Amino acid sequence: MIQLCEQHGITPLLPCDCQETSPDVIRANNLSMLASASAIIANLNPFRGTEVDTGTAFEIGYACALGKPAVGFVSDLEPMETRVERLCGPLIESTDSFQKRDRDGFGVESFSLPTNLMIAAGIPIVAGSEIHALQALLGGHVS
Repeated sequence: MIQLCEQHGITPLLPCDCQETSPDVIRANNLSMLASASAIIANLNPFRGTEVDTGTAFEIGYACALGKPAVGFVSDLEPMETRVERLCGPLIESTDSFQKRDRDGFGVESFSLPTNLMIAAGIPIVAGSEIHALQALLGGHVS
């Protein structure tokens, strides 16, 4: 991916490139990278559960607040309610705005989106890998 970015004149900035181990320094470096980035590509695959990594969700929101273009990728466009039911058990029909609730009674978005609506309605999401997201970001001009 790094080579592919460089072939297209893009300098990749990766949060994991930070050699620091202090949470404050890591956070400051990540925010600085986001501020200097032209755009972001975000891995939206579920991380330790049914949803995207919370750090990634924060970074998407921060980048969007800065007006940065963002594209997310998932390996599968499986709708949220399907994933929650598959991983957490049957959903319960509800008469409120959520339409369905999980076994703990929490509402489950039933919009057939692959992530929470705040991300899925805010940035393009493509099925595949970071390469597919790069293609979407560059208007399909990646080879």
